[in-house]
Amino acid sequence: MVETYYVYFIQKGYGSVKIGVAKNPEARLKILQTGNHGELHLIAKLPFKSRPEAYTMEKELHKRFEKFKLTGEWFRKRILKEFKHRAKIFPQIFRSQFEPGECFNSYNTREARALHLSSESTNSD
Repeated sequence: MVETYYVYFIQKGYGSVKIGVAKNPEARLKILQTGNHGELHLIAKLPFKSRPEAYTMEKELHKRFEKFKLTGEWFRKRILKEFKHRAKIFPQIFRSQFEPGECFNSYNTREARALHLSSESTNSD
């Protein structure tokens, strides 16, 4: 039986973003919310077929966004724009893991819309 693991993006209000790995990002959100005074939102989750694959992507994202790091796994919200840009440059990496739009939940923020990696999107920044 193959278990799906996710690299998730959780945002605090309209501010900082956490990049992490979980089997159940929604449950992880609830745990993080308990210890956080600000409202948190799951804005994206990228599915992977194994835990090592998910951790490899998480590590790569942390490395690429090091200059935006605040503390631990939390980054400045600027990474959302950077992530969108990289997804356009390297679609084989970011789009091959999921169907267009599959990774985004219904939380509808400006940042979540900006992150949408649908191949139908023709917006340019």
